Amino acid sequence: MILAALLVLFAVFILLGIPIAYILGLVPVGYFLLSSGSVPSIILSQKIIGGCTSFTLMAIPFFVLAGNLMNGGGITKRLINFCNALVGHIRGGLAVADVICSMFLGGISGSANADTAALGVALVPEMVEKGYDKDFAMGLTVAANTVGPIIPPSISMVVYGSLAGVSVGALFLGGFVPGILIGLVLSVMAIIFSAVRKYPKTGKFSFKNLWLSFKQAILALGMPVIILGGVLTGICTPTEAAAVAVVYSFIIGFFVFKTFTLKSLYSILEDTIVLSASIFVIIGFSNILAYLVASERMPQLICDWLLASTGNNKYLVLFIINVILLIMGMFLDPSASMILLTPILVPIAKTLGIDLIHLGVVVVMNVTIGLTTPPVGTCLYIGASMANLPVMKLFKAMAPFLAANIAVLLLVTYCPQLVTMLSQLV
Repeated sequence: MILAALLVLFAVFILLGIPIAYILGLVPVGYFLLSSGSVPSIILSQKIIGGCTSFTLMAIPFFVLAGNLMNGGGITKRLINFCNALVGHIRGGLAVADVICSMFLGGISGSANADTAALGVALVPEMVEKGYDKDFAMGLTVAANTVGPIIPPSISMVVYGSLAGVSVGALFLGGFVPGILIGLVLSVMAIIFSAVRKYPKTGKFSFKNLWLSFKQAILALGMPVIILGGVLTGICTPTEAAAVAVVYSFIIGFFVFKTFTLKSLYSILEDTIVLSASIFVIIGFSNILAYLVASERMPQLICDWLLASTGNNKYLVLFIINVILLIMGMFLDPSASMILLTPILVPIAKTLGIDLIHLGVVVVMNVTIGLTTPPVGTCLYIGASMANLPVMKLFKAMAPFLAANIAVLLLVTYCPQLVTMLSQLV
């Protein structure tokens, strides 16, 4: 009865627009008050601290800092120049370059929000200047940056790996093919839209320009290689690889590109602290809520109900999981969604023989798509703010690309080999 009341309270808080971090903290406090002390209050602090002290989760601030250093070091512009030299000669080439840049940046920062902000500043104005509609340019950018948490490194995969007890390196490998599929599908759609709307070409193809732009961008492209190479060869853990990425990013920006100043470094560190702190506040409070949900045996009850109602049909269960995750992603931060749902989904997956790496990539794809959907999709709001567009107008322009992302999600859901083949090979 208490849990049902708190679930209603949770929904009311969301409808009132209270930030999710506060909701995740208020609901457990309400539980402790209503339970009349049946659960020791010291559990609050223990679960907050315990949820944030995982060694694997230490990779999050390092990945955030590495991405901020690379973006602040002028690497985004170099990537744009390389992508434009590669595909700018075709009609709609600048739109395709947008998608490819999103894939490259996804391999650097692992954050969809950061990539949306970076390309919103660096590429969208150039697309508009060349004749692209502003809502189309920003809508494509928002949709394409869902690749960020799927192509490694990925902050979301680090969170899932720590919760499900699976290899983060295997999750990183599992995200490669789905991320590339999303990029290919969005690129084809960008070319079709550009042909229909007669968007321009941005120049002629030149091997010389391609080579020069590649040389400028190659140092940035080396960071994902360093991270994955270190993790997959067993030289270092994901956390240690993230720390190495920070050192590499700083050396590239300070000594090679020479784009850092003391002021810019201070701003980068400040942004990193704010974003990392917000993530860990959500993780800490979500851990309390997950504990309360587990203490009420909700995971077991949901698991039993879902298996009984679907007749242990794995494919129907996967479809229901997708629907639940997409709805949750509309209202919750990715980290919060995963912390609340992973303890419920893992037993179901084990019962039905669903690979936990496959489940992890499906979960990450779902919650990442939620970043682009109202009412609380942060990427959508970042894009609308940067382009000075009404949120619903931007969402309407982005809707075809959102549908494409969901189509790829369903393909990955029912073809687990797309996720597992690389990890099995390695």
